[in-house]
Amino acid sequence: GYMKTGDADNVLTVKVDNLFRDTLPPTVKTDYTFYGGIYRDVWLRISELAYVVGVCWFTPTVSEQAAELSLRSRAVNKGPQTVNLTLVNEVFDAHGGLVKSLSSPVRIPPRETREVTQEAGMVANPELWSPDHPYLYRIRTSLLDGLAPVDTLENPLGFRWFKFDAQRGFFLNGKRVQLQGTNWHQVYPGMGNALPNSRHVKDMEIIRAMGVNFWRTSHYPHDPATMEASDRLGLMVWEELPINKEIGNPPEYIANCLTMADEMIGRDRNHPCVIVWGLAGEVLASLPVAKKVIAAVAGRYRELDP
Repeated sequence: GYMKTGDADNVLTVKVDNLFRDTLPPTVKTDYTFYGGIYRDVWLRISELAYVVGVCWFTPTVSEQAAELSLRSRAVNKGPQTVNLTLVNEVFDAHGGLVKSLSSPVRIPPRETREVTQEAGMVANPELWSPDHPYLYRIRTSLLDGLAPVDTLENPLGFRWFKFDAQRGFFLNGKRVQLQGTNWHQVYPGMGNALPNSRHVKDMEIIRAMGVNFWRTSHYPHDPATMEASDRLGLMVWEELPINKEIGNPPEYIANCLTMADEMIGRDRNHPCVIVWGLAGEVLASLPVAKKVIAAVAGRYRELDP
Protein backbone atom coordinates (compact mmCIF):
# COMPACT_ATOMS: atom_id res chain seq x y z
CA GLY A 1 0.00 0.00 0.00
CA TYR A 2 1.04 3.61 -0.54
CA MET A 3 0.98 6.39 2.03
CA LYS A 4 1.52 10.07 1.40
CA THR A 5 3.64 11.94 3.93
CA GLY A 6 4.60 15.47 3.04
CA ASP A 7 5.92 15.39 -0.52
CA ALA A 8 7.16 11.80 -0.46
CA ASP A 9 5.51 8.44 -1.14
CA ASN A 10 6.15 5.67 1.34
CA VAL A 11 5.75 2.07 0.23
CA LEU A 12 4.65 -0.36 2.94
CA THR A 13 5.19 -4.02 2.04
CA VAL A 14 3.68 -6.85 4.05
CA LYS A 15 5.10 -10.26 3.23
CA VAL A 16 4.09 -13.75 4.34
CA ASP A 17 6.25 -16.87 4.13
CA ASN A 18 3.90 -19.83 3.91
CA LEU A 19 6.34 -22.73 3.57
CA PHE A 20 5.70 -25.79 5.72
CA ARG A 21 7.92 -25.94 8.82
CA ASP A 22 7.88 -28.63 11.46
CA THR A 23 9.02 -26.07 14.05
CA LEU A 24 6.08 -23.72 13.47
CA PRO A 25 2.61 -24.85 14.56
CA PRO A 26 0.27 -25.92 13.05
CA THR A 27 2.40 -28.62 11.45
CA VAL A 28 -0.46 -30.78 10.23
CA LYS A 29 -1.76 -30.62 6.66
CA THR A 30 -5.44 -30.99 7.46
CA ASP A 31 -8.84 -29.33 7.31
CA TYR A 32 -7.75 -26.06 8.91
CA THR A 33 -4.20 -25.47 7.72
CA PHE A 34 -4.18 -23.45 4.55
CA TYR A 35 -0.71 -22.58 3.31
CA GLY A 36 -2.14 -19.53 1.63
CA GLY A 37 -1.73 -15.79 1.78
CA ILE A 38 -2.69 -13.14 4.31
CA TYR A 39 -6.40 -13.67 4.94
CA ARG A 40 -6.79 -11.52 8.06
CA ASP A 41 -6.61 -7.76 8.51
CA VAL A 42 -3.24 -6.06 8.73
CA TRP A 43 -3.34 -2.88 10.81
CA LEU A 44 -1.06 0.11 10.66
CA ARG A 45 -1.21 2.24 13.78
CA ILE A 46 0.14 5.76 13.34
CA SER A 47 1.08 7.47 16.60
CA GLU A 48 3.20 10.20 18.13
CA LEU A 49 6.68 9.28 19.37
CA ALA A 50 5.12 8.61 22.79
CA TYR A 51 2.19 6.20 22.98
CA VAL A 52 0.48 3.66 25.21
CA VAL A 53 0.29 -0.13 24.70
CA GLY A 54 -0.49 -3.35 26.56
CA VAL A 55 -3.31 -2.06 28.74
CA CYS A 56 -4.80 -4.90 30.80
CA TRP A 57 -7.18 -5.26 33.72
CA PHE A 58 -7.12 -7.61 36.69
CA THR A 59 -9.97 -8.38 39.09
CA PRO A 60 -8.35 -10.08 42.11
CA THR A 61 -11.76 -10.42 43.79
CA VAL A 62 -15.28 -10.17 42.38
CA SER A 63 -18.65 -10.60 44.10
CA GLU A 64 -22.14 -9.18 43.63
CA GLN A 65 -21.34 -6.63 46.34
CA ALA A 66 -17.95 -5.37 45.12
CA ALA A 67 -15.19 -5.96 42.57
CA GLU A 68 -11.54 -5.13 43.08
CA LEU A 69 -9.97 -3.62 39.96
CA SER A 70 -6.36 -3.06 39.03
CA LEU A 71 -5.05 -1.70 35.69
CA ARG A 72 -1.66 -2.13 34.11
CA SER A 73 -0.42 -0.10 31.10
CA ARG A 74 2.86 0.44 29.27
CA ALA A 75 3.89 3.93 28.15
CA VAL A 76 6.51 4.04 25.38
CA ASN A 77 8.82 6.87 24.35
CA LYS A 78 10.51 6.41 20.96
CA GLY A 79 11.80 10.00 20.94
CA PRO A 80 15.28 11.45 21.67
CA GLN A 81 14.17 13.43 24.78
CA THR A 82 12.83 12.46 28.20
CA VAL A 83 9.08 13.18 28.38
CA ASN A 84 6.93 13.93 31.40
CA LEU A 85 3.37 12.81 30.68
CA THR A 86 0.21 11.80 32.54
CA LEU A 87 -1.43 8.40 32.13
CA VAL A 88 -5.18 8.51 32.72
CA ASN A 89 -7.48 5.48 32.90
CA GLU A 90 -11.23 6.11 32.93
CA VAL A 91 -13.74 3.31 33.52
CA PHE A 92 -17.23 3.84 32.07
CA ASP A 93 -20.40 1.80 32.54
CA ALA A 94 -22.55 0.62 29.62
CA HIS A 95 -24.40 3.96 29.56
CA GLY A 96 -21.23 6.04 29.42
CA GLY A 97 -21.31 7.00 33.11
CA LEU A 98 -17.89 7.48 34.71
CA VAL A 99 -17.24 4.81 37.37
CA LYS A 100 -13.55 5.41 38.13
CA SER A 101 -10.85 7.84 37.00
CA LEU A 102 -7.17 7.20 37.73
CA SER A 103 -4.30 9.52 36.92
CA SER A 104 -0.55 8.85 37.25
CA PRO A 105 2.44 10.99 36.26
CA VAL A 106 4.89 9.06 34.07
CA ARG A 107 8.44 10.11 33.24
CA ILE A 108 9.90 8.18 30.29
CA PRO A 109 13.57 8.50 29.28
CA PRO A 110 14.45 8.42 25.54
CA ARG A 111 13.69 5.12 23.78
CA GLU A 112 12.39 3.48 26.95
CA THR A 113 9.12 1.97 28.21
CA ARG A 114 7.55 2.44 31.63
CA GLU A 115 4.99 0.08 33.12
CA VAL A 116 2.31 1.80 35.20
CA THR A 117 0.06 -0.11 37.62
CA GLN A 118 -2.98 1.72 38.96
CA GLU A 119 -5.15 0.36 41.78
CA ALA A 120 -8.75 1.39 41.17
CA GLY A 121 -9.86 -0.03 44.51
CA MET A 122 -13.40 -1.39 44.82
CA VAL A 123 -16.29 -0.95 42.40
CA ALA A 124 -19.47 -1.25 44.48
CA ASN A 125 -22.38 -3.43 43.26
CA PRO A 126 -20.83 -4.20 39.85
CA GLU A 127 -23.00 -5.39 36.99
CA LEU A 128 -21.74 -8.92 36.39
CA TRP A 129 -21.00 -10.30 32.91
CA SER A 130 -22.74 -13.59 32.04
CA PRO A 131 -24.42 -15.22 29.01
CA ASP A 132 -27.82 -14.00 30.27
CA HIS A 133 -26.52 -10.53 31.08
CA PRO A 134 -23.43 -9.70 28.96
CA TYR A 135 -22.77 -6.37 30.66
CA LEU A 136 -19.72 -4.49 29.39
CA TYR A 137 -17.83 -1.67 31.00
CA ARG A 138 -15.25 0.28 28.97
CA ILE A 139 -11.76 1.45 29.84
CA ARG A 140 -10.45 4.53 28.06
CA THR A 141 -6.69 4.99 28.43
CA SER A 142 -5.19 8.39 27.58
CA LEU A 143 -1.61 9.60 27.56
CA LEU A 144 -1.62 13.36 28.14
CA ASP A 145 0.96 16.07 27.65
CA GLY A 146 -0.41 18.69 30.03
CA LEU A 147 -4.06 18.64 28.96
CA ALA A 148 -3.41 17.64 25.34
CA PRO A 149 -4.02 13.95 24.50
CA VAL A 150 -0.99 12.31 22.88
CA ASP A 151 -2.60 8.87 22.52
CA THR A 152 -5.89 7.13 23.40
CA LEU A 153 -6.96 3.47 23.56
CA GLU A 154 -10.21 1.73 24.49
CA ASN A 155 -10.66 -1.75 25.98
CA PRO A 156 -13.65 -3.81 27.17
CA LEU A 157 -14.01 -4.73 30.85
CA GLY A 158 -16.30 -7.37 32.33
CA PHE A 159 -16.71 -8.36 35.97
CA ARG A 160 -17.20 -12.11 36.46
CA TRP A 161 -15.72 -15.01 38.39
CA PHE A 162 -15.76 -18.68 37.53
CA LYS A 163 -14.39 -22.09 38.42
CA PHE A 164 -14.47 -25.66 37.16
CA ASP A 165 -15.39 -28.21 39.81
CA ALA A 166 -14.50 -31.86 39.01
CA GLN A 167 -17.69 -33.15 40.70
CA ARG A 168 -20.18 -30.36 40.20
CA GLY A 169 -19.27 -28.82 36.85
CA PHE A 170 -18.82 -25.20 35.84
CA PHE A 171 -19.71 -22.25 38.06
CA LEU A 172 -20.05 -18.67 36.83
CA ASN A 173 -20.61 -15.85 39.33
CA GLY A 174 -21.29 -18.46 42.02
CA LYS A 175 -24.02 -20.28 40.05
CA ARG A 176 -23.87 -23.64 38.28
CA VAL A 177 -24.02 -23.06 34.51
CA GLN A 178 -24.37 -25.84 31.95
CA LEU A 179 -21.83 -25.27 29.18
CA GLN A 180 -23.47 -25.90 25.80
CA GLY A 181 -20.75 -25.58 23.26
CA THR A 182 -19.59 -25.91 19.70
CA ASN A 183 -16.35 -25.73 17.73
CA TRP A 184 -16.17 -23.13 14.98
CA HIS A 185 -13.92 -22.86 11.94
CA GLN A 186 -13.76 -19.59 10.04
CA VAL A 187 -14.10 -21.04 6.53
CA TYR A 188 -17.16 -20.06 4.48
CA PRO A 189 -18.34 -21.16 0.99
CA GLY A 190 -17.03 -18.96 -1.80
CA MET A 191 -14.84 -16.97 0.59
CA GLY A 192 -12.47 -19.58 1.99
CA ASN A 193 -10.82 -18.12 5.07
CA ALA A 194 -10.87 -14.45 4.01
CA LEU A 195 -14.09 -13.52 5.79
CA PRO A 196 -15.33 -9.98 6.28
CA ASN A 197 -16.22 -8.97 9.86
CA SER A 198 -19.92 -9.06 8.98
CA ARG A 199 -19.68 -12.82 8.33
CA HIS A 200 -17.72 -13.52 11.52
CA VAL A 201 -20.32 -11.62 13.54
CA LYS A 202 -23.30 -13.22 11.75
CA ASP A 203 -21.96 -16.69 12.57
CA MET A 204 -21.55 -15.74 16.25
CA GLU A 205 -25.17 -14.53 16.26
CA ILE A 206 -26.37 -17.80 14.68
CA ILE A 207 -24.35 -19.85 17.21
CA ARG A 208 -25.87 -17.89 20.10
CA ALA A 209 -29.38 -18.17 18.65
CA MET A 210 -29.17 -21.97 18.48
CA GLY A 211 -28.73 -22.13 22.26
CA VAL A 212 -24.94 -22.23 22.54
CA ASN A 213 -23.27 -20.30 25.40
CA PHE A 214 -19.68 -21.49 24.88
CA TRP A 215 -17.48 -22.02 21.81
CA ARG A 216 -13.99 -23.22 21.04
CA THR A 217 -11.80 -21.38 18.54
CA SER A 218 -10.94 -24.41 16.41
CA HIS A 219 -7.93 -24.49 16.32
CA TYR A 220 -6.21 -21.12 16.45
CA PRO A 221 -6.94 -17.57 17.63
CA HIS A 222 -9.85 -16.20 15.61
CA ASP A 223 -10.56 -12.75 14.23
CA PRO A 224 -10.95 -9.97 16.84
CA ALA A 225 -14.47 -9.42 15.49
CA THR A 226 -15.50 -12.82 16.93
CA MET A 227 -14.18 -11.86 20.37
CA GLU A 228 -16.00 -8.52 20.33
CA ALA A 229 -19.22 -10.27 19.25
CA SER A 230 -18.80 -12.91 21.99
CA ASP A 231 -18.39 -10.20 24.65
CA ARG A 232 -21.59 -8.54 23.45
CA LEU A 233 -23.67 -11.70 22.92
CA GLY A 234 -22.63 -13.47 26.12
CA LEU A 235 -20.73 -16.33 24.46
CA MET A 236 -18.00 -17.80 26.65
CA VAL A 237 -14.85 -18.71 24.71
CA TRP A 238 -12.15 -21.37 24.83
CA GLU A 239 -9.35 -19.79 22.78
CA GLU A 240 -6.46 -21.95 21.72
CA LEU A 241 -3.16 -22.17 19.87
CA PRO A 242 -2.68 -24.58 16.95
CA ILE A 243 -0.24 -26.81 18.89
CA ASN A 244 -0.62 -30.33 17.56
CA LYS A 245 0.74 -33.18 15.45
CA GLU A 246 4.42 -33.22 14.40
CA ILE A 247 7.04 -31.38 16.42
CA GLY A 248 10.36 -30.55 14.77
CA ASN A 249 13.31 -29.23 16.78
CA PRO A 250 11.62 -29.01 20.25
CA PRO A 251 13.43 -25.88 21.60
CA GLU A 252 12.65 -23.99 18.37
CA TYR A 253 9.06 -25.30 18.31
CA ILE A 254 8.53 -24.28 21.95
CA ALA A 255 10.01 -20.80 21.32
CA ASN A 256 7.49 -20.30 18.49
CA CYS A 257 4.62 -21.54 20.70
CA LEU A 258 5.59 -19.10 23.46
CA THR A 259 5.64 -16.17 21.01
CA MET A 260 2.17 -17.19 19.84
CA ALA A 261 0.98 -17.39 23.48
CA ASP A 262 2.28 -13.85 24.09
CA GLU A 263 0.43 -12.61 21.02
CA MET A 264 -2.87 -14.41 21.72
CA ILE A 265 -3.14 -13.44 25.38
CA GLY A 266 -1.75 -9.97 24.72
CA ARG A 267 -4.49 -9.40 22.16
CA ASP A 268 -7.47 -11.03 23.87
CA ARG A 269 -6.93 -11.05 27.63
CA ASN A 270 -9.26 -8.04 28.15
CA HIS A 271 -12.26 -9.82 26.62
CA PRO A 272 -14.51 -11.04 29.44
CA CYS A 273 -15.81 -13.77 27.10
CA VAL A 274 -12.52 -15.72 27.29
CA ILE A 275 -12.57 -18.24 30.14
CA VAL A 276 -10.10 -20.86 28.87
CA TRP A 277 -6.71 -20.62 27.17
CA GLY A 278 -6.28 -23.94 25.39
CA LEU A 279 -4.14 -26.11 23.12
CA ALA A 280 -5.44 -27.58 19.89
CA GLY A 281 -5.01 -31.26 20.51
CA GLU A 282 -2.95 -34.28 19.64
CA VAL A 283 0.77 -33.70 20.10
CA LEU A 284 2.56 -36.37 18.07
CA ALA A 285 5.88 -36.67 19.85
CA SER A 286 7.51 -38.89 22.45
CA LEU A 287 5.94 -38.47 25.89
CA PRO A 288 8.88 -36.50 27.37
CA VAL A 289 8.82 -34.03 24.42
CA ALA A 290 5.01 -33.71 24.50
CA LYS A 291 5.09 -33.05 28.26
CA LYS A 292 7.82 -30.45 27.81
CA VAL A 293 5.81 -28.58 25.15
CA ILE A 294 2.56 -28.63 27.17
CA ALA A 295 4.33 -27.62 30.41
CA ALA A 296 6.13 -24.70 28.74
CA VAL A 297 2.97 -23.34 27.13
CA ALA A 298 0.76 -23.85 30.22
CA GLY A 299 3.45 -22.17 32.33
CA ARG A 300 3.51 -19.16 30.00
CA TYR A 301 -0.31 -18.94 30.06
CA ARG A 302 -0.30 -18.78 33.88
CA GLU A 303 2.46 -16.18 33.85
CA LEU A 304 0.62 -13.94 31.34
CA ASP A 305 -2.83 -14.36 32.91
CA PRO A 306 -2.54 -15.32 36.57
